[in-house]
Amino acid sequence: MSDVEHTATLIRDAIRDLPKRYEENANEIKNIEKQITDYLHYIELVDLNASEGFRAYKELQAIQKERRRLKDDNELLKHIYPALKSLRNNLSQFDKAIGGIRKTKRHLEKRTYRCRSAKNLQEKINEVKS
Repeated sequence: MSDVEHTATLIRDAIRDLPKRYEENANEIKNIEKQITDYLHYIELVDLNASEGFRAYKELQAIQKERRRLKDDNELLKHIYPALKSLRNNLSQFDKAIGGIRKTKRHLEKRTYRCRSAKNLQEKINEVKS
């Protein structure tokens, strides 16, 4: 893949995927916060022995770590989210542009030179190209 094609593909994928990732993270954070509330009520309302209490603590800790990971990811994504979201409507243009780049690459790989004057050089020039 050429640098131009690779860069265009990365831009298109970022426009398509990063806003979706931000929104999915935000939804997952909401779900996790509901889980945390449930665990806190469980700890508050149920008399737990040491083993049950430790198990609840470890589960709550794992849930909190996942929440932190998602929030940290969204802290980074929030800076680019508005710009990328506004470009989502242009995804078809990026797809068309990437298709054009690929078509041009195929054409450039097959192209030959047609001598205008020195016809005796025609074969030699195109032989080197192949």
